[in-house]
Amino acid sequence: MLQGSVLSRQAVVTSFIIESNQVITRQAAGYAVDSQFNFQVATHPFKWNVRRTDRDFKIIRDYLMRSFPQTMVPPLPRISYARRYSQKQMAKLERYYERFLRCCFKSRILRSNQHFVDFLKMND
Repeated sequence: MLQGSVLSRQAVVTSFIIESNQVITRQAAGYAVDSQFNFQVATHPFKWNVRRTDRDFKIIRDYLMRSFPQTMVPPLPRISYARRYSQKQMAKLERYYERFLRCCFKSRILRSNQHFVDFLKMND
């Protein structure tokens, strides 16, 4: 039996990426060698607003896959950390991460998980 979470008790839950940016952490000869992607995630109707990195998304996805091997966990986009992304490319990444969250919300099992709720609710 599934434990109820705040997300599982709410009929309609949506999350949006309201801001994103790429932070170049290392450069060589003017080219990006390593970078990090930051996303601001807003979840409605709860008015949760958290900042997450692409690595945070990977951690929660890996956790969900290990914890629920019988459940389809949506994929995350592939990212090249060694190049700069344009505004258009960043917008596309936002859509992929929003799709990941939407697919997780569709699963009763995933949306009932307290770690997933904390991922959306609590800042680091």
